[in-house]
Amino acid sequence: MREYKRLTDEIHAMEQSYGYSEYQLHAFVAPMQAKFAKNIGSFEAQKATRAFQAIRKVQYRQAKKVNFKRWSDDFSIENKSNITGLRYEDGSIIWGKQTRVSKVNPVSQPKKGSIRVPLIIKRNDYYAQVALNNRTKYVRVITREIRGEVRYFAQLVQEGFPPDKSWKKNRIVSGDETKRVGLDVGTSTLAISSEKNVELHELAPECVADNKKLRKIERAMDRSKRATNPNNYNKDGTLKRGVKLAWHFSKRYLRLKTRRKDLH
Repeated sequence: MREYKRLTDEIHAMEQSYGYSEYQLHAFVAPMQAKFAKNIGSFEAQKATRAFQAIRKVQYRQAKKVNFKRWSDDFSIENKSNITGLRYEDGSIIWGKQTRVSKVNPVSQPKKGSIRVPLIIKRNDYYAQVALNNRTKYVRVITREIRGEVRYFAQLVQEGFPPDKSWKKNRIVSGDETKRVGLDVGTSTLAISSEKNVELHELAPECVADNKKLRKIERAMDRSKRATNPNNYNKDGTLKRGVKLAWHFSKRYLRLKTRRKDLH
């Protein structure tokens, strides 16, 4: 055990000598955050921890590589607390700095120029309404491109336990242990196990990708890409290798790309 601790301490010392630690990454990000302080607070910038964790997975062979996001990919941003910067307050998402009303009064108010966006919560979504009664720990904002339109969603990380869904209609809870079942939810199937039966059900069986449409769109994308970038291909139609290529895409290509993303 002592030998293991000694080796671990040596590895940590080597990592820190090269600036490879979570808190050294925070210090590295700080000057970059200062340039965008109007929109990105220090807590949001310190969520670069997510990038550090991705590298850690490769280091400990829990992943094969780090996936980098493209500028056109969906993105997300989150805070470390619900005190300043990106936060939830009184049914709205507030993005911006805040100032204290007074030294005595602990209540803070957004500074002038902060963005306040009211959350849209469905009236019949009792689960969300009950969950919002608990304290919000921090907020995450994510983007999703749906049918060519960029939409923004807020994910609130709440304190406590999830609601028990006792408000659901026709929900019967049996006190007989022999009537209880176990559920195992997978990515595409749901396994059910009870004292008498074992079943396997497919989740959303009607959601099947239309491969014929996908192939048609991808062929059209390839034709458009070749038409707008003829210098990137050889005479036999193969892609040029060994040189840096500049790509230009037409509006038609981008529309087809959006359609392909929706089908997927």
